[in-house]
Amino acid sequence: MKLRILLVVLAILFVSIATSTLIYAKSNAASQIGIISLKHNALTVNHSIKVTVNVGQFDQKQPERTMKNMDQAVVMLNLTKDDKQKRVTLKSNGAGNYTGSITLDSTGTWDVSVIAFDKAQPVSENDMDTLETTWDVNRPKDHSSMGWLIGFIVLILVIIFYLLLRKGRKKKAALEGKLTTEE
Repeated sequence: MKLRILLVVLAILFVSIATSTLIYAKSNAASQIGIISLKHNALTVNHSIKVTVNVGQFDQKQPERTMKNMDQAVVMLNLTKDDKQKRVTLKSNGAGNYTGSITLDSTGTWDVSVIAFDKAQPVSENDMDTLETTWDVNRPKDHSSMGWLIGFIVLILVIIFYLLLRKGRKKKAALEGKLTTEE
């Protein structure tokens, strides 16, 4: 009887250890993809905007300790404004970086959505991440008027310097003339 109880207890202990090990292994395998950063150059209408997205993969329980670059992802950039829509699929450059470029044909606020998912697995919540933001696209800055303004200021300064120099010479000549007439 004692042997039976001991065997039952050992069997229950073995099953519970095996089950908890399987659950732990399954939860450890549950890594998640994440968009780490979105960078771009100047947001100017009718100019190529270069975009870089960094994607990583991490364990949900310890993201700081398990973060690693994800190079096997599909990363798409979707932009919409009013009835306009632009889409580009970014290409992997290694180290979790995905790059591409896009040209927007109108100024104003564009809604931006970045989607990244693991191409090796079916798309599910853990295998996909999205980032949403807005971009304010502007006209190119016109620097031609600044050149004229700087040139005009330099010209005024040269004229003032010339007038002060001329006035100083006249004053010096007048003083020298007084000294000669007094002698």
